[in-house]
Amino acid sequence: MALNIQVSVKVAGDFNSATAQSLRNGILLGDRGVTADGGATSDLQGDYPPTAPGAPSGSGYRSGADRHVDDRGADLPAGKPDAGGRGWWTSDRERHAVDYLMHHAGLSEVGARGVVSRWKNVEASGGPSEVNRIGATGVAQWLGPRRRGVVRGDFEGQLAHAAAELNTSERAAGDVLRRARTPEEAAIGASMYERAEGYNRRTGRDYFTTRTRRGIPGVAGASGASK
Repeated sequence: MALNIQVSVKVAGDFNSATAQSLRNGILLGDRGVTADGGATSDLQGDYPPTAPGAPSGSGYRSGADRHVDDRGADLPAGKPDAGGRGWWTSDRERHAVDYLMHHAGLSEVGARGVVSRWKNVEASGGPSEVNRIGATGVAQWLGPRRRGVVRGDFEGQLAHAAAELNTSERAAGDVLRRARTPEEAAIGASMYERAEGYNRRTGRDYFTTRTRRGIPGVAGASGASK
């Protein structure tokens, strides 16, 4: 049985047509969406652009224009940039981040590589100095209260900030990443940590989980470890 559903989305100046479309898609896509499962992005970071009326305090949402969400609201396919070095990320920097997250946050190797894949392939290909148009800063594109203490360009400080979150306020994501044994589990843990468009609390997935998973083989492994 086909349902003909019309959704009207009223947006503020900072939201463009791509964002409005991704919101419509989220409502219509059910368990992949932002509202159909009871507010999948309603209790998280407070990352909506401040001009958005009615934006829930503490969501992991960022503008579709910044993340290049496709117009179906689906996971973006992996392409050549998802494997190997990308932008600022070199093998040595990837390996250092993986080692740091394993040693300071207790993540499994694949869990740490999942987080680094997320950072280099989705969040910040430009590394710790990257800031998007709504002020999201650093490798994890921190916004709102979670950005406090993050210094632009300070890679070591940002790794410490991420590890501290994974051990405390983001322990739920950290626990998934500590238990992760497969790229899929690692990608879900990374999505739980970032909580971007389409985030679903029930599944732990967002629109970028598949891209994150597909990028994990291209992330350098821990020092002295094979992939």
